[in-house]
Amino acid sequence: MSEVVKVNPVLEKINDFSDKLSPMLVKELRQGMRGMGFVILFIALQALLVLVMIGFSTASSYGNSGESLSSTLIAFFSLAVMFVQPLRGITALSSEIKGKTIDLMVLTKLSAWRIVFGKWVSLVGQSGLILVTLLPYMIMRYFFGGMQLFAEIALLLLIFVASAALTALTVGLSAVPSIILRGIVCLIGGFFLLQTISMGVIFAREGLVDALTLSDPDALYGLLAFIGVSGYVMWLSLDFGASLIAPLAENRSTPRKLIGYGLVVLATLLMMPVDEDAALILGWILILPLALTALTEHPYLVPQVCLPFVRKFGVGNVTGRVLYPGWASGVFYVASLFVILQVLNAISGFELFDDDELHATVINSFSILVFPLVVYRLFFRKSANIFGIYLAVMMFTWLVGLLALVLAEVTDQDGLLLLFCWLPTANLFGTFSLGNSYEGTMIAFGYLSYIAYSAIALVTSKVVWKHVRESELAAEELIEKK
Repeated sequence: MSEVVKVNPVLEKINDFSDKLSPMLVKELRQGMRGMGFVILFIALQALLVLVMIGFSTASSYGNSGESLSSTLIAFFSLAVMFVQPLRGITALSSEIKGKTIDLMVLTKLSAWRIVFGKWVSLVGQSGLILVTLLPYMIMRYFFGGMQLFAEIALLLLIFVASAALTALTVGLSAVPSIILRGIVCLIGGFFLLQTISMGVIFAREGLVDALTLSDPDALYGLLAFIGVSGYVMWLSLDFGASLIAPLAENRSTPRKLIGYGLVVLATLLMMPVDEDAALILGWILILPLALTALTEHPYLVPQVCLPFVRKFGVGNVTGRVLYPGWASGVFYVASLFVILQVLNAISGFELFDDDELHATVINSFSILVFPLVVYRLFFRKSANIFGIYLAVMMFTWLVGLLALVLAEVTDQDGLLLLFCWLPTANLFGTFSLGNSYEGTMIAFGYLSYIAYSAIALVTSKVVWKHVRESELAAEELIEKK
C-alpha cells in the first residue's frame, strides 16, 4: 500500500503562483519559463558569461580588464534582453490568432488588455530572471577594480527598462495580421538596434556610467525623461495590441484619446519653462504614436459604445465625433491635438509662426499624418489591413521625399523639390533646404495640401458617419426600452 505524502501548505503556496494573479499571466509565465526559446537563451548566456569570467580571470595582467569585462557583460546582457527577448514577442498574439484561440480567451472574463498584458509580463519576467542571474557576475567583476558598482547596476536596470519598452512594442505589433509587415519591422528595427547596442557599449558605456552617478542635475532630468518615455511606449504599444484583438463592444479608443490629451498638455506645460523649442518637439513626439493609432482604427461601432455619448443630451454626440473609435473621428482627434499644441505655445508667448521653418513643420506634420490615410481611402478601401497599408505608404512618402531631396542636391535643380511639393515630406524638406526665397512658396503649398487632404478625408468619411449615426439611433432605442 502506497504511503500518502503530505505537503506542507506553506511550501505549496511558495511553489505555486498565488490565486490572486491573473490566470492569463500565470499561464504565460509557466509556458514561457518552460519554452525552448527561453531555456536555450538562458543556458547559452550563462555558458558565455562563465567562459568570459574564466578568460578574464586567467589573464596574465589585469590592466584595464575591468572596464573591458564590464563592456562584455553589458553587451551580452543587452543582446539577450534588447534583441532576442523583444523578437520573441513578435509572435505573442499572432500565434493565438492563427491558432484561433484568441476568440476563446475573449469570450472569458479576461479583457483584451489583460491578455496582452499577460503576454508582455511573461517576457519581461524572463528578462528579469536574466538580469538577476547577471548580478553575481557584476559582483565578481568588482574585484577587477575600477568599478562604480551602483552606477553600473543602474545601467543594467535602464537596459532592462528599455527591453521592457521594446518588448511591449513587439507584443503590440504581433496583433497586426500582416506577416510581411511584422517581418520588415523586425529586420529594420533589429538592424538599427544591433547598431545601437554595439555603438553604445563601445563608445557610450563610460559616459552613461558617469551620468548615472547623478552628480549632474541634468543627468537626473534625462533619467526621468527616459523612464517617462519608456513608460509611454509600453502603455501605448500594449493598448494598440489590445485594441486590435478586443471585441467591438470593448471601447479602448476613447480612454486612450482622453489620456493622450492629458499627457500632451501636461508634458508640454512642464517642458515650456525649461525650453520652448524642446516643449514643441516633445509635443510632436507624443502626438505621433497617438495619431498613428487613431488614424488606423477600424470605424465599426456597436450601440453599446455609443450609449455613454448619447446619454449626454447631444453634447455627447458632438464629443463622440472626436472620441469615437475609428479613423474618421481620428482625423478630428489629430487636428485637435495640433490645435491644442499651438494654443499652448501661444499662451507661453512663443511666436511659433514668426519662424517660417517651424511654421512649415507644423503645417506639414498634420499633412504627413493624414496623407497615408487619404491614399488608403482612395485606392485600398476594400482592404481590412488599414495599419499595414498606412505604415507602408508612410515609409514610401519618406523615401520619395528623401530621394527628391538628394536628386535636387546632386543636380542642383531646385525645381525637383518644387515638382514634389504636393508630397508633404518633400514640401517639408524643401522648406529647410531651398533657402529663404522659397519658404513662402513652400508654406503656401503646405497649406494647400493641408486643406486638400483634409477635404478628401472628410468626403470619403461620409459612409462612416452614416454608420455612426445608425449606431447612435440604435443606442437611443436601447435607452428608451430601459
